[in-house]
Amino acid sequence: MTAILDIDTTMLAAADKSATEAATIAGNDYLDTHFGGKDGGCCGFAWVAYWPKNKGNTKLGKQERRMMESIGFSQSYNNSWEKWGPGRVPCQNIDAKYAAAKAYAKVLAALTGVTVNPQNRVD
Repeated sequence: MTAILDIDTTMLAAADKSATEAATIAGNDYLDTHFGGKDGGCCGFAWVAYWPKNKGNTKLGKQERRMMESIGFSQSYNNSWEKWGPGRVPCQNIDAKYAAAKAYAKVLAALTGVTVNPQNRVD
C-alpha cells in the first residue's frame, strides 16, 4: 500500500483546502512584502508536481490517479501529475507564485504525507 492510499479522499480534500489557503496567504504575503501588494517583477508560472507511486494501468495506479484528480491534479507529458497555480495568487510574479507553491507542498505533506514538489518557469 502506498502513502497516497493510506488516506481517504475526504482527508485529502480537506488537506488540499488547507494547503490552498496557506498557498494563497504565502503568495499574497510575498507581494505585500516586496511590491506593496501590487504585481511586479519577473513574470512566470508555478505549480506542484506529484510523481505516482504505482504504474498507471494497475488497480492501485488508477485509484491513486482518481484521488489526485479529485483535488485538481492532471497528468503531465512526463507522467507526473501537476496542479498549476495552487495558491490562486492574482498576479504574474514568478516569485510570489513559487512562494505559494512551496507553501502548498509543505502543508499538504504535513497533513497527509503526500509529497509534491514545487516547480516554476519564467514566462
